[in-house]
Amino acid sequence: MANELTQHARWLVLLRWLGALVLAFASMLAEVRGYVESVWPLLTVSLVVAAYNALLASAPLMARWRGRTHASFALDVVAITAFLHFAGDVENPLIFAYAVPIALAAVTLEMRPTLMLGGLAVLLMAGLVSLTLAGWLPHHHLALRSEVVMHGEADELLATMRVDYVVSRLLLAASAVMATGYGIARLAQRIREKERQLARENEQMSLLLNTLPVGVVLVRRDGGIVLSNPAARHLLGVPADDPFARVNGAAIAGNLVRFRGPVEEFESTEGGLHLRHALAQGSADEPLVWVFEDRTKERQLVAQLVHQSKMADLGILASGIAHEIGNPLSSLSAMLQVMRLKSPQGDTSARIGEMEIEVERINRIVQDITGFARPSSDRAAILLEALIEQAIRLFQMHRKSRDMWTEVTRSDGGVTVRAVPDQITQVILNLLLNAADASDGKGRIRISTAADEIEAAVSVIDDGAGMGPETRLRLFTPFFTTKQPGSGVGLGLFVSESIARAHGGRIEVKSEKGKGSTFTLWLPRAAEVEG
Repeated sequence: MANELTQHARWLVLLRWLGALVLAFASMLAEVRGYVESVWPLLTVSLVVAAYNALLASAPLMARWRGRTHASFALDVVAITAFLHFAGDVENPLIFAYAVPIALAAVTLEMRPTLMLGGLAVLLMAGLVSLTLAGWLPHHHLALRSEVVMHGEADELLATMRVDYVVSRLLLAASAVMATGYGIARLAQRIREKERQLARENEQMSLLLNTLPVGVVLVRRDGGIVLSNPAARHLLGVPADDPFARVNGAAIAGNLVRFRGPVEEFESTEGGLHLRHALAQGSADEPLVWVFEDRTKERQLVAQLVHQSKMADLGILASGIAHEIGNPLSSLSAMLQVMRLKSPQGDTSARIGEMEIEVERINRIVQDITGFARPSSDRAAILLEALIEQAIRLFQMHRKSRDMWTEVTRSDGGVTVRAVPDQITQVILNLLLNAADASDGKGRIRISTAADEIEAAVSVIDDGAGMGPETRLRLFTPFFTTKQPGSGVGLGLFVSESIARAHGGRIEVKSEKGKGSTFTLWLPRAAEVEG
């Protein structure tokens, strides 16, 4: 409120400077045209207006302007009265100049002080005319008509003008002043009420936008931001000092161009957050309303529920598998033991040994398949590179590796993870076999490792056919496979991802059709995992 009064004060000072110049110019024009007897009293009034305006414009008074607005308008009314006294009283058409400060007061002040100021103007006007008619003040003729006698003969006013004319002109001027004051004050009052109402609504709207946990943005089709709330900046990662003038995300920018209305919804991933968006527009020439919210936690919860449901279903299936596979596996183990009793030599003994190792590994897999969702209690700190080497040796023994070659890129130094070695070896081997399938059994598979302070990663990269978005979304679904019938049951990646989750890790996939795929297994480093 204080700032508003100071702005009004500066505005009125500027207008008063202009008014003083207008009075001085009118005085000089009246002197040149011979309308007045002497220009000096009129110029004196103009200088007095300029003097008290300069005083009001000084910094100390400007800082204490509250309560002085009424006095400044009263000075203006007195100055106009003095000017009219020296310029013909009711003869002067500038008698209606009283309406100027009254109109300005109506804009600046409330109704009551405006009407009080109008009453002061009427009293001063009536007092000036009454004192002049009574002969107590000299009448300074205004020679706008040739029949009026000038040169200080005050009695000519009564000789040339009737009292009823003076009174009627006085009433006309007074009515114009009061009507102007009341009308403009009434209009200004309504405007101020509307401004206060709009200010309240704007405050309520700002409170609503600032407290909403969802992002709300008013945006043009070209991506220009008209308005945004703090939640929008937070969700999009926009710093507080960023002007945030345009939309930067390619996903939302593309949807803005394609939007046909009236309402459209879509989802996107921005900065690791899964966002759900809605665009709406009232009419074609209006900006679009863009509303979005963070659905990351909901998606994670749904994924966990789906995973738990899959695990429950698979647990039932795994029990059956363990039973059905356990019997023939026991037979195989017994046969190998019989073959070992015959004391084979050379390569045959080595092959039998490898078969015994694989049978034992299958046996452990069958035993673990019913509980791979639970963290294993026999984890050990082991070099990730050792697990990769073991997986590569097993892969090279598989028929799918016949026309494939592997290329390993290791990070500087060894990376230790705490894991169940057989399970992680199984995951890496599954990724290698999938890479061979994607490459039709021919070409190169690249394996690389990386690590930061918290996690270690092993990436398996192929130059195969790649995948589209629909396939990527279903990769870790049980029994989903893109292989030919009889080539796989679709459990490899599901089991691998479940093992990764049980270790506190994850598997990430990057793939495009015709550009190959990259599967990355992330595992917590040994120092970050409690045994």
